[in-house]
Amino acid sequence: MGLFSLFSQSLAKERYLFFDVETTGLFPLTGDRILELAMIKVENGDIIDKYESMFNPQREISEEITNINGISNEMVKDAPIFSREIGEKIVEFVKDTTLIA
Repeated sequence: MGLFSLFSQSLAKERYLFFDVETTGLFPLTGDRILELAMIKVENGDIIDKYESMFNPQREISEEITNINGISNEMVKDAPIFSREIGEKIVEFVKDTTLIA
């Protein structure tokens, strides 16, 4: 059974971007940050591109969050900081796709 076997043929011809985001919590206005972003771009039912990166949140990751997403302070200590430049690359990557979380 193919990835798009549940979709109609017309939908299967679209370009989709499946993504997952892990964070330090649910409240960015109080300092929660992105820890990891993974994306898979699919067109005509085929994976055509991927992106995955961890990010240093510049704050401690609580034990509770590590228990939820499995990401520890040690894992992100040398990761890049999420920046405007990274954000612009992500915007370009998702361009002309239908986003699916």
